[in-house]
Amino acid sequence: AIVEFNTRQNALKYASYFGGKTGPDFVAQVLRHKNSVYLVGNTGSSDLPVTSNAYDKTFRGPDFRHADGFIARFDDNRLAYLTYLGTSGTDWIQNILVNDNGEMIVVGVFQEWSELPFTHKFSDEKQGNRGNVGVIRFNVKGDAILSATLLGPSWYVDAVRDREGNIYLAGTTSSKSFPVSAQAFDTSYGGGDGL
Repeated sequence: AIVEFNTRQNALKYASYFGGKTGPDFVAQVLRHKNSVYLVGNTGSSDLPVTSNAYDKTFRGPDFRHADGFIARFDDNRLAYLTYLGTSGTDWIQNILVNDNGEMIVVGVFQEWSELPFTHKFSDEKQGNRGNVGVIRFNVKGDAILSATLLGPSWYVDAVRDREGNIYLAGTTSSKSFPVSAQAFDTSYGGGDGL
């Protein structure tokens, strides 16, 4: 469901169902940018109402829950854009950032990342069934990828963007060869699953 309250939360301004029939569908982040509301997450639904301007209209995930990522945009409470974004493995879009010009940047974890058009790779390490963090920038229409960066093994990540357009990520990894930089606070893996 998608719900909008007033600031005092005593009046319901908008409420709608959202998702497919086969499900389940999970929203990881909601972002308001200008007059649009963006949703990203993960779905097991092969029947989401993808739009004609979608980057990918095909559900690619395996036949079980939490299988494919999705990106949706609502303009004035109308579904203006919905696309799948995933691989034949289990994928999850966890964040969306929107540039001032309307370009979408999504951050997610992709299990079979070699099926996506990554243009920059900092690590291509594989860890069993775990995915790798990907940062993917779409054009304004959302029908083409402008750049895609593969970072390294993880299963949870969070992202923010500053005013200059720099992207900051934080998350979890169990990789002993994660691509840490020379000036890092800590350059050695200490065990556990913290990034």
